[in-house]
Amino acid sequence: MSRYATSSDVAPGEPTEYPTRERRDVAVHAELYEEQRARLQEELARMEQPDELFVAKVFGVQRPDGTAHTYTTWTEGIATLLPAADVVLLVEQPTEAGAEPTMTWVRWDVTAQVCADTCWKAMPEFEPPRILTKEWPSPGQLELLKSRKLR
Repeated sequence: MSRYATSSDVAPGEPTEYPTRERRDVAVHAELYEEQRARLQEELARMEQPDELFVAKVFGVQRPDGTAHTYTTWTEGIATLLPAADVVLLVEQPTEAGAEPTMTWVRWDVTAQVCADTCWKAMPEFEPPRILTKEWPSPGQLELLKSRKLR
């Protein structure tokens, strides 16, 4: 059994409801991914490629009701190594100068269902596991994700 809590430990649920995890599990999950992120960034720097790939963080969030979840960010136009998390914050670049990015919160299981075959590549050599983003969701995929966003 793994030392970290993967998103598979959270049962799929209603697309508009946040997943729930024990606070302790959230902290362990985030800590292990942070240790890995630091190692991967050091390795990229040694290879003189620190800007070639963004190694995303896992953030832990405690909600007012005492439950918790993890999230990570995926930004349009940036090659990213995503950690497994309960929620993905999709950050769309603005199309107009001076406009703010559009941010959409989506459950990981929903994002995987919509995008995994075309947008992601599993990287089984990483422990804990990571996903390499291959391309940003298509307009149709993005529309579907937004229709299932977290409230």
